[in-house]
Amino acid sequence: MYGKVVFIATDCITPQGPLFNFSDGKFIVMDTSGDQLFATYSGQFVPTGEGTKFVFSGATFRITGGTGKYRNALGGGTLSGGEDMATGAGTIKLQGNLAFSPKTAF
Repeated sequence: MYGKVVFIATDCITPQGPLFNFSDGKFIVMDTSGDQLFATYSGQFVPTGEGTKFVFSGATFRITGGTGKYRNALGGGTLSGGEDMATGAGTIKLQGNLAFSPKTAF
């Protein structure tokens, strides 16, 4: 997946000292054609020491399917990037594998 996309995510963040663990995360990536890729994710946010900015640590994702050309998608990998917890602004990079399972006949 290259180019412009829309990224929508939800998760449950649990503070543990200066760290934030996130679990039960789900995200959708939609490309410019409208096709969507679905995934789950988990990991930690670690403070950078720059105000309210945090970076991902040990963050992974698992692709669970999609629509259109991603209908039979499988795979997973790592998340990198970070977020300013005060503004919500940030960057995210997904790196991993994307494969397609054979279509199931009914």
